[in-house]
Amino acid sequence: MESLPIKAFLLLALLPALFLASLVTPVSGAAATEAPIKDDSAKWLTAARNQRQKADLDRAYQIHLHKLQLDSVPPLLQPEVQDERIKLHEALFQAGVKAYHDADYELARRQFARSLVMNPQAKSQVGIMLGLTYQGMGKFSLARQRFHDATQSALDKNQLIVAQELFRLEDERESRSKSVWLTAELSAGFISNTFPIDRKVGVEERPVGSAGFTFGYPWLQEENWRVRSSFSFSNEQSFWFPNESTLRNSLQNFIGYSAGTWNYFVTPIASYDLRAGLPYSLRAGSGAGIEKYLDSNTLGFLFQRTQIFAQRYSYLSGPLDLAKIYWSYSGKTWLIMLAAQDRRDGMSDLDLEPGILPLTGRYDGPAISFSSWAIPALEIDVNASYLWGTFDHVAQPSLVERKDQQLNLNARLSYIFKPQLKAFLSIDFTQNRSTLTNDGFTNNNYTQLIVFTGASWAILQ
Repeated sequence: MESLPIKAFLLLALLPALFLASLVTPVSGAAATEAPIKDDSAKWLTAARNQRQKADLDRAYQIHLHKLQLDSVPPLLQPEVQDERIKLHEALFQAGVKAYHDADYELARRQFARSLVMNPQAKSQVGIMLGLTYQGMGKFSLARQRFHDATQSALDKNQLIVAQELFRLEDERESRSKSVWLTAELSAGFISNTFPIDRKVGVEERPVGSAGFTFGYPWLQEENWRVRSSFSFSNEQSFWFPNESTLRNSLQNFIGYSAGTWNYFVTPIASYDLRAGLPYSLRAGSGAGIEKYLDSNTLGFLFQRTQIFAQRYSYLSGPLDLAKIYWSYSGKTWLIMLAAQDRRDGMSDLDLEPGILPLTGRYDGPAISFSSWAIPALEIDVNASYLWGTFDHVAQPSLVERKDQQLNLNARLSYIFKPQLKAFLSIDFTQNRSTLTNDGFTNNNYTQLIVFTGASWAILQ
């Protein structure tokens, strides 16, 4: 009986040890099968680092985005993860700069945006480059916003100066884009030959002069919508034949809507021409098109219908339809476009008693254009097309089926003295080969060369 106090004393002494042991010793049942929580952050950090070093920036970015969020990484590993994020930010930023210089603006935008996610403290530096990228994409409102944000987050004086200057320039551009523009042009040149309007006499060769102006106004200039109108007037005068003049008046409108990488537009037009002071033709119509942007590539389709009214020269009256599919690629200092077109001329055949020249028909064929501004102060534009013409009726009195092959070349070189003043040289060459040969009346083989030189002055812009 005397041993009970001793056992009780020993039990009380062992209770703390038993309690501590229960904290670390597994118990039976479901709790005994639980495994310790495993963290893979170190493994993912190594994977992200390897992908960055292999220049697989997309994969490295995805790992950081989905596997290495700082709030889910063990505290001891957070400094290493943050250091790796900074290195990835720098790599993405440099990749964006390269894409920007290659004029791959969509890729540049994506890389800059990702670099900002990796390092939000670089908002000013990245914002400046994003603004320049949006300028290249034609998204000027977004560019202006990025430049403004950069002025608010600049980390040093140099960044602040650059951001403020870019914001000022974009602000000025936006103000100009909402103002009217007025351009005057004066030129003189030579036409190697031209058919008189009635074709009852032979071709003429003549020197000519031309003067005109274009006035325009942007009704709406928003991020997704653009609406503008322009009116052009020109007078072409023959130096050798004072009564031979062509007066042209035209009104052009553009309504465009952009949605992401898609662009939709319509182009209502109207024009009224006089020749030798008498009404020549009235044209009215509209075009509609759609474009898809793929980085530096653009794929588009255009359909245009124009109705021609010509009371004095009734054979000119009728519809003119044009369908064109085109692809273009733009580099930093050049642009190339390839197109295939189908043009339907609905005018009437020309009755030149005692014969008839077929005019109702269609022209199909490819076209190419190239523009370059790589040479300082010099702009180069070159266009070429080769068309096959087929016609609905035969020529009379020869009864020959008319088929034409027509080569068109155009080149324009402009020298920029200053932004408001340009001098230019324009050359147009046309060669038409037809099945209507020397049959004494309906010969339609000809070669024409038109050369003009002059200057244009942007009075308002």
